[in-house]
Amino acid sequence: MTKQEVIDLLEDSKHSKVKVAIVDIDGVLRGKFMHINKFIAALKTGFGFCDVVFGWDMADESYDNAKVTGWHTGYPDAPARIDVATF
Repeated sequence: MTKQEVIDLLEDSKHSKVKVAIVDIDGVLRGKFMHINKFIAALKTGFGFCDVVFGWDMADESYDNAKVTGWHTGYPDAPARIDVATF
């Protein structure tokens, strides 16, 4: 599907939210719900996703030796983008 086909499908949908997930460094899906309008905007321009996914283990405990993110960085949002796969 193209991005426009995904947008068209969402706009014709009865649903108001989309679940977006990122795989953390342990292979666990970490996700959040986005309103369809925000998701459509994110398809076009990207969005922010908390980089805590690179600083927590599977039990949501902070890695004590993390350099990329942690309490020392305040776990800010990292830029993310949504790629549409074509089959």
